[in-house]
This record gives sequence, structure tokens and C-alpha cells, in this order.
Amino acid sequence: MSSAVGLITGSNTTNLLEITEEADLDRVELGSLLMFQTDIQHYAVYVGERKMVYLTTHAGISDVLMGETDGEVSCVRIYVGHKDTNIFVDNSRDAYLKPYPPGTVVSRAMGKLGKAKYHLTKNNCEHFATWCRYGKGESRQVEKGKAASIVALGLSVGLRGSSFSSK
Repeated sequence: MSSAVGLITGSNTTNLLEITEEADLDRVELGSLLMFQTDIQHYAVYVGERKMVYLTTHAGISDVLMGETDGEVSCVRIYVGHKDTNIFVDNSRDAYLKPYPPGTVVSRAMGKLGKAKYHLTKNNCEHFATWCRYGKGESRQVEKGKAASIVALGLSVGLRGSSFSSK
């Protein structure tokens, strides 16, 4: 990586390299997972030649929240430098999941181009990218959301229970 690529440190960002200029993409290993950080995190697979493959849906938010929608796996050119988006190489799961060889990851991603199904909590862009690299679709964003929901539910039940307690 060029000097423009810096290691991001912190409990949730270990092993994340930031892409700050287009030339940095030439040094990214094929099959690496790219995380685009905006208001949310969007994941894609780097397939070389400054291109990525990713899963998305064009459905409206209400349809996405209701369950499975039509999606699409696309291959597009990556543009670096958008002021509201940071791009990171996120292969941090390599610490506990064995990645496929780079060529296999790219083949898995390219082999899924076209129509696909999208589900916010079961088959989103992060699930797709991790499936390509590791053979296992997982989403930290979904897991964090589930944990937050469980805590909120627990607090709700606890608060409701306390209003019925006898003295």
C-alpha cells in the first residue's frame, strides 16, 4: 500500500486499511472486502482493475423492511475521494475465518452477477461479500442490530415489570 493508506486502529477497526486515492486500489489484493463507510456500511468484493462486485436492491425502504426483495449483483468501477465516503479494506475476519484463495473469491463474486434476492437481515451486501470470501455469509451490522434490539426489549420488559411490582 502507498503511504496514503493508513492502518486504522481501535477495537472495531483492527486490520482496516483506508483507501485514500485511486492508485491505492492497484495494491489491494484481489478478493479483499471493501467497506464503504457513510451513514451506514456498504460492503463489496474487490475484483481488480479498480472494480468491485456488490449486492444491492433498488426497493424502497418500506419493502426492504418487510422482507425479501429483488436485488442485483453488479460489477462497477470504484471512485475514490467522495467527500462523504471513506473506503477501507476490511479483511479483519481473516483472524477467525479462512478465506478462499483470491481467484476463487473473485470467481464466486463474478459468478453471481445479475438478478439476486436481497434481505436486510439475511442476505445483504455484507452477507454477500463475506460469503464470497469465506463461504459463510455474516453481517456484523445485523448482529449489532440484533444485540441492540435484545437490550431494548429487555429494558422494555424490565421497565414494564417494575411498574407491576408489589410493595
